[in-house]
Amino acid sequence: ENEGSCWSAGFNFETCCAPEHGPAGNAECWDEVYTFESCCQSSIGDPKSEGCDSSYFQRFRRLIEEYYGTGRARASLIEV
Repeated sequence: ENEGSCWSAGFNFETCCAPEHGPAGNAECWDEVYTFESCCQSSIGDPKSEGCDSSYFQRFRRLIEEYYGTGRARASLIEV
């Protein structure tokens, strides 16, 4: 549906975040990237609406910084 959004085909705020799914939302909606915290606990309701200030983007940025900080990945050109 919306690029950069928590929601894609079959997933939306109501089916993932509604109170009847419990305190952590619908478990079928979440993975390592899309979490209840980043998609449901936003003041606006969708991280896409908040842009770079969203908890989703802040979490993504932290994970990327940790990943590259470990030396496991190095930004470089690949010679063929």
